[in-house]
Amino acid sequence: MNSEKDKKAFEKFIKNRYKNIKSTSFENEHGKIIPKKLDVPQLTIIPQAEPHSQISDIYLDPQSWYNLGEFIEPLSHQAFLCYGEGFYLASIFCSAICCEYILKFEYFKKIPKTEVNQELNKIGLGDFVKEDYLKKIGLLTKFGKKISYLNTLRNGYFHFNPNKLSKISSKEKSELFDNDIPYHEGFHLPVLAYKAYSTLYELINHFYGTNKETEFFEEAIKDTRDKMNQIAEYAEKQFGFPDKNFEIAYLNKKINAIEQMLKEKDGKKFNQKN
Repeated sequence: MNSEKDKKAFEKFIKNRYKNIKSTSFENEHGKIIPKKLDVPQLTIIPQAEPHSQISDIYLDPQSWYNLGEFIEPLSHQAFLCYGEGFYLASIFCSAICCEYILKFEYFKKIPKTEVNQELNKIGLGDFVKEDYLKKIGLLTKFGKKISYLNTLRNGYFHFNPNKLSKISSKEKSELFDNDIPYHEGFHLPVLAYKAYSTLYELINHFYGTNKETEFFEEAIKDTRDKMNQIAEYAEKQFGFPDKNFEIAYLNKKINAIEQMLKEKDGKKFNQKN
């Protein structure tokens, strides 16, 4: 396959293969159509580690893990798109990675920064199977079993653990056919990708759903007001503003605009403190 013609022919073969997978669906013995359809991930805002930065656009104490939040939206989009294209393994991987990033990001925001530095390069999705980790972010009851399932799936495929894959395969028997189907046959993949994405979708709604927008902005407004002088002094020093009153006036203007937007959106009255 050294010639350019051969390479293009094989590329076409691969594309056609997944085009067929994408357009193929089947009805199992229980009357269920597989693959199931997914809902598009809907993220409003991913709250920053320092809530005021949603308004101030700066961090007073930047940390390397703050960037975790920037990967959540693209990973969720790719998990969704890969599923739709029939790339079920890729969708599983994106869903698992995105869930891990969400859990880590929200966990790091709950613990002291000194502890984050100790946990940063050690903690992974498997750690959130443990009760202590999920309790700190309030997910034990709602997501404990789902995270455990996702971790078993991740471990099975990421590290090729036949025991874990067989365990998952036996669990999904009722989703497919009455007879067992080996995990390597691929019939399980649409079901497994759907379940992985469903956990991701629920996590997104739990932390960043459309109903959270007002709550996020209110937290950002409060944090900005509490740290107004500190933010203004930082901006004056870092960006050479003539005096801190310039930044304070700018922040107040942004707060007023956000409060007005929320009033119009929710019909909610906010206490003006300017």
